[in-house]
Amino acid sequence: MLKLKEDHVAIKSTVVVSVPRVYNKIYEGIKALIDGMVKGEEAKRGPVEAGVFPKFRLGFGGCIRMMLTGSAPINPVVQNYLQKAMGCPFLEGYGQTESPVALLLGRSSQNYNGAMQ
Repeated sequence: MLKLKEDHVAIKSTVVVSVPRVYNKIYEGIKALIDGMVKGEEAKRGPVEAGVFPKFRLGFGGCIRMMLTGSAPINPVVQNYLQKAMGCPFLEGYGQTESPVALLLGRSSQNYNGAMQ
């Protein structure tokens, strides 16, 4: 996990598949950064996010067009936030890590966050 961002930049990932715990760590990092910039002034949050999210996307290579998760339900707050931050669909599959979660995904056009809760 120490080189997650660097690896995505190096290979120019277009699809990210991971477990909720990894997405939670990414969420905590970006949220802490933005909270530190906003410093309690919620009116600043939108403009700050608008400035930070494109840089955040580039920090992951700038090519990600879809995120997938499975093995456990993901917090819909995390899913919504990362979908907004990355500017791409974030689909949740059903099944264990070892199973072919991708076979049990819904269509991205019919996706709603928290579907596996």
